[in-house]
Amino acid sequence: MKFKRVILLTLMIALLLPTILVSAHDGHYNPGGFAGAKVLKYWRDASVQSAGYHNRVDSAYSKWNNISTNVNISQYTTEPQYGSIAVYAGPISGSTVYAVADYYVYGLFGLQQVGVGDPRDRTRIRINTPQMNKLSSTQSLDVMIHEFGHALSLKHNDDSGASVMKEFELTTYGTPQQTDKDHLKQKWGN
Repeated sequence: MKFKRVILLTLMIALLLPTILVSAHDGHYNPGGFAGAKVLKYWRDASVQSAGYHNRVDSAYSKWNNISTNVNISQYTTEPQYGSIAVYAGPISGSTVYAVADYYVYGLFGLQQVGVGDPRDRTRIRINTPQMNKLSSTQSLDVMIHEFGHALSLKHNDDSGASVMKEFELTTYGTPQQTDKDHLKQKWGN
């Protein structure tokens, strides 16, 4: 009888351990995101260059490459559909944010917006130019790095420590910090 209890307990632990380990880290990233994508396609609309943000946006996406072997973002010159991050610039009516990320899937009737934690086919990053124009170039670069972090399923990180994923802090790091890299690896693997 004791042997059966030990086996049952061992099986229960084996079944629950992956859930416990994932739960320990999923506070830093959303469970959804690009399903199984290893190569993500980045494209920027002409509005980004017209607004003068093309160099910062190009730099921001490249900062996330090679952190995880499972995340590779390549720039495309034509607008891709699936597994894509598309960036646009212009005013966002009534908004005081610097930029925002929205998430979409392709459905029967075209793009349909989904929630932040849902699986997605596309992320759209919108630069709110009236607000972004108030920032220094180093601050706006970090805003773009922050939004690409959201595109890669990272949540705001308001824990202590350096992070470009802070919600209400304008940073000037110029690159994802070690905490951000660790969270990306927790989501996507090494």
